[in-house]
Amino acid sequence: MHNKLRMAIFILPLVLIAGPSLCQRDQIKPVKIVNPQNGFEKLLLQNPELKAFDFLIGNWETYEKSLVNGDTIFHGPSIINVSRSLDGVSLREDWQIIDHDTLLFKATLNRLYDGVTKQWVVSYADSKLNYQVWLGKEEKNIWTFYRERYRDGKKIIVRQQWISVSSKKARQTIERSFDEGSTWVTGSIIDYFKSNR
Repeated sequence: MHNKLRMAIFILPLVLIAGPSLCQRDQIKPVKIVNPQNGFEKLLLQNPELKAFDFLIGNWETYEKSLVNGDTIFHGPSIINVSRSLDGVSLREDWQIIDHDTLLFKATLNRLYDGVTKQWVVSYADSKLNYQVWLGKEEKNIWTFYRERYRDGKKIIVRQQWISVSSKKARQTIERSFDEGSTWVTGSIIDYFKSNR
């Protein structure tokens, strides 16, 4: 009898504690799902820059020409697939970096427009443990992206520019500045060609 009484005294507080939470669970209402396409169209009216990189959607082959110490080195064809994500407001790019039929590494890039700063933000990560963040905006009708890195304690500004764009092909340059942007040295030229693969 005493054991049963002790058990009842022990269980009763637990029931009192759990009781309200169980009642609250019963009162949870289903979430109303909003059509994401309508949300994207509304954002597009407010931020027409969201369509700036629509030309990239699809499959591409890229060929890179690297300029190193006066030498020209060719790489490719690499494969890039670009699709919408986050209900259409972001672009996801999946890269396979290939050099002469050898897969060197894979990379994922997310391209998102920041409605507050009015800049494009690009985050890049690859299977070689590299991670980069680029900030971009339109300068003299050219979409330009920047990031900073350091070598031997000295700052290097890296710049990407989309200098030629269409639905079938595009060209991107990558340049570096060692003097705070006063002069630029071209490191790579990347040509994009729309692919059916």
